[in-house]
Amino acid sequence: MNLSGRLTPRSRRRRARLGTALVTVPAMVTSLLIGTSSPPASAAPSPSPQPPVTTAAVDPVETAKQEARKQNKRVEIPSYRSETSTTFANPDGRTLHMEMSAAPVRVKRNSVWEAVDTTLVVQGNAVRPRVAKSDLVLSYGGNMELLTASGNPAKTDDKAKVFSTRKLPTPTLSGNRAEFASAYGNGTDLVVTATRRGSASRS
Repeated sequence: MNLSGRLTPRSRRRRARLGTALVTVPAMVTSLLIGTSSPPASAAPSPSPQPPVTTAAVDPVETAKQEARKQNKRVEIPSYRSETSTTFANPDGRTLHMEMSAAPVRVKRNSVWEAVDTTLVVQGNAVRPRVAKSDLVLSYGGNMELLTASGNPAKTDDKAKVFSTRKLPTPTLSGNRAEFASAYGNGTDLVVTATRRGSASRS
């Protein structure tokens, strides 16, 4: 061993190697940290737009034909309704059947079909059919205005009025009939009948 404190060529080489090792270790650690760092997260791809879903139009006639064949009976086609006609698909699944009436069998109110009902009912101080084509109003008694009929209720000038020769009594109602007892004198009654056309007949 050299006690003089001088470095021999051998000790200088050893220290040089140690110094190199101390320098290269941090470089290796830095290299590892750089190599293991996570790459920046990329944004998720936006979904591609989906084409609009289209629904095939349903043919009401073909639908009714299939149902008529399945049930083995006539099936109505509601979209073919009118005030005076009703259309059906026949059980054979091929042909149609139409029923027509000279007078309305239904009327449309607020975009909904309603069956005509000429039953007379009291509404306020007047008598009216439950459901009719025109606006028919009969007297409930106490005046001389027997009836008022209008083909178009929205038009105030489209009205027809019928008057009695004397003040009318309160009528007796039965179905579509209103009977005014002794309206024409003692024992002579007046009978008004509401029709599906929205008019009235007197007897």
